[in-house]
Amino acid sequence: MSDKKQPFMDRRGFLKKIFGGSEVTRSFFAVQVVFDAAGHEELRARLQALIDAPGEETIEEKRRLYRRLTSVLAEAEPFFEYAFFEYVPDSSAARDKFEEWVVEIEASFAGEDEEISDEIDGYRRLSNEQRYIVVSLIFLVEGPHPDHGKEISEDELYTRAGVGGLIDSINRLRYDRVMADAAYLIPGSPEDGFSWADFADEGWSYLVSLPY
Repeated sequence: MSDKKQPFMDRRGFLKKIFGGSEVTRSFFAVQVVFDAAGHEELRARLQALIDAPGEETIEEKRRLYRRLTSVLAEAEPFFEYAFFEYVPDSSAARDKFEEWVVEIEASFAGEDEEISDEIDGYRRLSNEQRYIVVSLIFLVEGPHPDHGKEISEDELYTRAGVGGLIDSINRLRYDRVMADAAYLIPGSPEDGFSWADFADEGWSYLVSLPY
């Protein structure tokens, strides 16, 4: 997400892992999507309000939050441009992977007002165009992902409908088994955004462009 070497798993390992049928006691998964917010500022505002809103850490409150988030993202599905899904059904590695994602995102987070300007900022941006935002939903859960063992090709997965299905699968989680979770929208200011050229940077090379 920056000029640092990105730590995320090679996509070629993904299909082997999600097809595994062995028993899973703890797993990690994350869905990250880039969408074009230009002209859709109301969707961005609703997502930001949900993510920023204080709430009780009860099972029902958590379920309600993600139901609302996934509902707004379903409306944004036609504007998805890039995505990435990572699934780690290895109990010994899942917690480390969750922390890795959180640390990496928060280290590159530019949500403070003083970081927003008309100049290209610390994201090493290649353009001052500001139309794209990145939403990340990250989970550490007891047991497997709801679709563990389901056969799906990479071509099917990396479409707008496929990514939308991954996002919707969050609503099938048992929230009494969610050990940790995080939701991010970057950049965090409504005045800021990424350009198409920014995603050519090496730090974003893991993202998959979604076909039209």
